[in-house]
Amino acid sequence: MLRSLGFRTSEERATEQARAAALGREHERQRALEVDRRAATMPRMRERGSRVCRVEGVTTMVGFVEDSTETKLQIRMVNAYRTGFPNLQLGGFQPHITWDVPARWELCD
Repeated sequence: MLRSLGFRTSEERATEQARAAALGREHERQRALEVDRRAATMPRMRERGSRVCRVEGVTTMVGFVEDSTETKLQIRMVNAYRTGFPNLQLGGFQPHITWDVPARWELCD
Protein backbone atom coordinates (compact mmCIF):
# COMPACT_ATOMS: atom_id res chain seq x y z
CA MET A 1 0.00 0.00 0.00
CA LEU A 2 2.87 2.40 0.76
CA ARG A 3 4.31 1.85 -2.73
CA SER A 4 1.05 3.00 -4.27
CA LEU A 5 1.56 6.27 -2.36
CA GLY A 6 5.07 6.75 -3.82
CA PHE A 7 7.28 5.30 -1.11
CA ARG A 8 10.38 3.42 -2.27
CA THR A 9 12.62 0.93 -0.57
CA SER A 10 16.24 1.76 0.16
CA GLU A 11 17.27 -0.66 -2.62
CA GLU A 12 15.07 1.17 -5.12
CA ARG A 13 16.52 4.52 -4.07
CA ALA A 14 20.07 3.16 -4.35
CA THR A 15 19.33 1.77 -7.82
CA GLU A 16 17.88 5.11 -8.90
CA GLN A 17 20.92 6.99 -7.58
CA ALA A 18 23.30 4.60 -9.36
CA ARG A 19 21.35 5.03 -12.60
CA ALA A 20 21.48 8.84 -12.27
CA ALA A 21 25.24 8.74 -11.59
CA ALA A 22 25.83 6.53 -14.64
CA LEU A 23 23.75 8.87 -16.78
CA GLY A 24 25.77 11.85 -15.52
CA ARG A 25 29.05 10.10 -16.37
CA GLU A 26 27.74 9.30 -19.87
CA HIS A 27 26.75 12.94 -20.45
CA GLU A 28 30.19 14.07 -19.31
CA ARG A 29 31.85 11.54 -21.64
CA GLN A 30 29.73 12.78 -24.56
CA ARG A 31 30.63 16.38 -23.74
CA ALA A 32 34.35 15.52 -23.68
CA LEU A 33 34.07 13.75 -27.05
CA GLU A 34 32.34 16.82 -28.53
CA VAL A 35 35.08 19.12 -27.22
CA ASP A 36 37.75 16.85 -28.72
CA ARG A 37 35.90 16.67 -32.07
CA ARG A 38 35.55 20.47 -32.26
CA ALA A 39 39.23 20.92 -31.39
CA ALA A 40 40.19 18.50 -34.18
CA THR A 41 38.07 20.30 -36.80
CA MET A 42 39.14 23.84 -35.83
CA PRO A 43 42.26 23.96 -38.08
CA ARG A 44 40.18 22.90 -41.12
CA MET A 45 37.47 25.40 -40.21
CA ARG A 46 40.00 28.25 -40.26
CA GLU A 47 41.19 27.37 -43.79
CA ARG A 48 40.16 29.81 -46.50
CA GLY A 49 37.36 28.33 -48.60
CA SER A 50 36.04 25.91 -45.97
CA ARG A 51 32.27 25.48 -46.20
CA VAL A 52 30.66 26.12 -42.81
CA CYS A 53 27.07 25.86 -41.57
CA ARG A 54 25.13 27.16 -38.59
CA VAL A 55 21.71 25.92 -37.46
CA GLU A 56 19.50 28.38 -35.60
CA GLY A 57 16.14 26.84 -34.79
CA VAL A 58 14.48 26.05 -38.12
CA THR A 59 17.05 27.95 -40.22
CA THR A 60 20.37 26.67 -41.55
CA MET A 61 22.89 29.21 -42.81
CA VAL A 62 25.71 28.29 -45.17
CA GLY A 63 28.87 30.23 -45.86
CA PHE A 64 32.52 30.03 -46.84
CA VAL A 65 35.46 31.11 -44.70
CA GLU A 66 37.34 33.98 -46.29
CA ASP A 67 39.67 34.94 -43.45
CA SER A 68 40.27 34.25 -39.76
CA THR A 69 41.87 35.71 -36.66
CA GLU A 70 42.63 34.05 -33.34
CA THR A 71 39.06 34.57 -32.14
CA LYS A 72 36.85 35.08 -35.21
CA LEU A 73 36.09 33.88 -38.72
CA GLN A 74 35.19 36.07 -41.67
CA ILE A 75 32.38 34.21 -43.40
CA ARG A 76 30.73 34.97 -46.73
CA MET A 77 27.11 33.95 -46.19
CA VAL A 78 25.81 32.46 -49.43
CA ASN A 79 22.59 30.66 -48.50
CA ALA A 80 19.95 30.31 -45.79
CA TYR A 81 17.25 27.67 -45.90
CA ARG A 82 14.70 25.85 -43.78
CA THR A 83 16.57 23.14 -41.83
CA GLY A 84 15.94 19.76 -43.45
CA PHE A 85 14.66 21.35 -46.68
CA PRO A 86 17.64 22.75 -48.63
CA ASN A 87 15.42 23.71 -51.58
CA LEU A 88 13.23 25.92 -49.35
CA GLN A 89 15.32 29.10 -49.24
CA LEU A 90 14.49 32.03 -46.98
CA GLY A 91 12.74 34.87 -48.72
CA GLY A 92 14.67 38.12 -48.73
CA PHE A 93 18.04 36.54 -47.95
CA GLN A 94 20.93 38.54 -49.38
CA PRO A 95 24.49 37.19 -49.51
CA HIS A 96 26.75 39.13 -47.15
CA ILE A 97 29.97 38.94 -45.15
CA THR A 98 30.04 38.58 -41.37
CA TRP A 99 32.62 38.09 -38.64
CA ASP A 100 31.64 35.49 -36.05
CA VAL A 101 33.13 33.20 -33.41
CA PRO A 102 34.01 29.69 -34.66
CA ALA A 103 32.07 28.01 -31.83
CA ARG A 104 28.78 28.94 -33.51
CA TRP A 105 29.71 27.18 -36.77
CA GLU A 106 30.33 23.62 -37.95
CA LEU A 107 32.01 22.23 -41.05
CA CYS A 108 29.26 21.28 -43.50
CA ASP A 109 29.01 17.62 -44.44
